[in-house]
Amino acid sequence: MWDEKETFELVAVRTEARRLDFDDWVLRRLADWPAPQIHQFETFLLEREEIEFVRAVRAVLRDRESAA
Repeated sequence: MWDEKETFELVAVRTEARRLDFDDWVLRRLADWPAPQIHQFETFLLEREEIEFVRAVRAVLRDRESAA
């Protein structure tokens, strides 16, 4: 029998897993970039309203700040 709540929870888990995979991919891609260049990239993304990327780029910056 179909359970709407169970389906919603499964989709949420998959969506969160995809988001985390994407964030990890962005982190790896920007690993060698200096912080000023990442900030410039963030501005570039904001100007183009690429919001889904901005969240991941900001996560990279937070990760660097917490590691410092």
